[in-house]
Amino acid sequence: RAGAASLAALTAMRAEEAVMGTHDEAVEQTLAAKNELEADVYAARAALNGVPDALLGDAERGMRSAELEAIEEWLYTEGEFVEFSQYERRREDIKSMIDGWKRRQHRAWRAVVAIFGAVRAQRRPEVGEGDL
Repeated sequence: RAGAASLAALTAMRAEEAVMGTHDEAVEQTLAAKNELEADVYAARAALNGVPDALLGDAERGMRSAELEAIEEWLYTEGEFVEFSQYERRREDIKSMIDGWKRRQHRAWRAVVAIFGAVRAQRRPEVGEGDL
């Protein structure tokens, strides 16, 4: 009888240990997401500063900067201890913001390359039959 009680107690302890391990993993993932969000805010600020004024006017730059500041403020106040999904949602918001800037820059560079190519083609002398 004592062995059965010990087996039941051991089984209960193992189950509790598994639950605690799962909880610990969730806490670690959440803390990692929080740290990644903080790093994303800093990276987005650096990216924002790198966007040329021609592609991002002062008003939009100010608005985006305020959005990043609000995310950072949230992170240190209400966002101090929230669920993983809330950090991830804000990380996706920042990623979308940065991706938008990258798309603008890519379109602008494509336009510059196209213009450069057109100008270069116009300046290239035509080879006439008499030049051969």
